[in-house]
Amino acid sequence: MPTTVYISHVIDAPIEKVWSVMRDFNDMPSYHPNIRKSVIEGDRPSDQVGCVGRLTLAEGYVRERLLCLDDRNYVFTYEIIEGTLPVRGYVAGVTCIASLSATELLGNGGPTSMSSALIATR
Repeated sequence: MPTTVYISHVIDAPIEKVWSVMRDFNDMPSYHPNIRKSVIEGDRPSDQVGCVGRLTLAEGYVRERLLCLDDRNYVFTYEIIEGTLPVRGYVAGVTCIASLSATELLGNGGPTSMSSALIATR
């Protein structure tokens, strides 16, 4: 049976600044504490759909393929294709959403239809 997990975070920064960090498929170690190192295989650009990144984790590794990168809508999706994590058929995505304020966002309960959302406030 498939499992869906939803996570959201509010970041007090302009969406363009948040997206400039998030869109780099090879820069996950800069913001994810359990990723020690990331290398894009085959010297492909980290923003090229289809590129594969090998992530060294605190314990183990994963290889992930970039499935979608949409700069206009601030979205990317990826899949785990191999690794030491006990997952199969793992597909995830990140969506950045601009909000006028954190208070406005938290007052309405936040997003409910995406696997991960980073909300950039102005």
